[in-house]
Amino acid sequence: MAAEWLKIGEERPEEIIDKASTLLRRGKIVVLPTETVYGLAADRDNPQTIRRLYEIKERPLNKPFTLHIADAKSFYYLASPQKPYVYRLIEKFWPGPLTLIVEGKEGKKIGMRNPNFPLTRQIIRRSGVWVVMPSANLSGEAPAKEAEEVFSVFGNKVDLVVTASQPLKGISSTIVDISAGNKIIRRGIIAAAVEKEVKKRRVLFVCSGNTCRSVIAEYLLREYLNKRRPQLKDKVEVVSAGVFAIDNMPASSLAIEVLKREGIDAALHRSRRLSPLLIKGSDLIIVMEEKHKDIVASLDKDIHLRLFHINYFLKEKIDIYDPLGGGLEAYEEVYSLIKKAVENIGKKL
Repeated sequence: MAAEWLKIGEERPEEIIDKASTLLRRGKIVVLPTETVYGLAADRDNPQTIRRLYEIKERPLNKPFTLHIADAKSFYYLASPQKPYVYRLIEKFWPGPLTLIVEGKEGKKIGMRNPNFPLTRQIIRRSGVWVVMPSANLSGEAPAKEAEEVFSVFGNKVDLVVTASQPLKGISSTIVDISAGNKIIRRGIIAAAVEKEVKKRRVLFVCSGNTCRSVIAEYLLREYLNKRRPQLKDKVEVVSAGVFAIDNMPASSLAIEVLKREGIDAALHRSRRLSPLLIKGSDLIIVMEEKHKDIVASLDKDIHLRLFHINYFLKEKIDIYDPLGGGLEAYEEVYSLIKKAVENIGKKL
């Protein structure tokens, strides 16, 4: 019996999501699109369904399937704690064509991917099961990027085919085995960018609103690295965030002014609220006040060895208080303290 065929754009999205997710919960196999190729989606924890999946793909039983997850929260839930660069890969390339193989919390290797196809992510989320989704092809054959290819091979072997309105890219995801020393198993479309990212470190400055103190620190450290340690310019990423920040706000006019005196243009800066993923992806986290340190620590219990008050680099037990509303003199005082700390930070990197 031929599988039902639902085409995105010709059916209501809610109907597709409801039908596909229900079938996955019932142990059926559903073909879903990703941004790269089509995949055969199935419930990881249903032994009969997984046995059937191996059979229709003609895949060796010793080759495990990759989980496709709806968001990064699933990664945190399943994976053991990872080094900061792994979380940066998630931040920069998920959703997207990147599969990460890591050690799971149960001590076994697990591969995960967060596909950049919104409707497929919604189906995975709605299903309520752990979804594996190998590419829709017979083992050893080229992955399918067009619906007709999928239907010709699997039309009588699966339960539902959800097709995109346009052909997919047809280039498989990059697979990186983090547990084996960042070994690239399959280069895919973003291998070069991934290789570059794993060699970097990130410094994160944190204040309250991410419009003055952390902005000054971020731009000063970037300038220091550009001029004094250019060999690190492409190896150290410098960012900032605020524990109470409203996203996408410009830097304060006085912060821009004091930086401009150094020839630094911060006019394009936009604020960012601190997130657990940003914390996890940072190798060095520097806060302006003790209260910031407490807030950061409350968001991630595993970062104490990477978390510092800026006074550690000043060798003075002081908070750098918010100059907002204090006028130019307050900004100049804060700027002077931060610049002194940044020079010490730059020497230690």
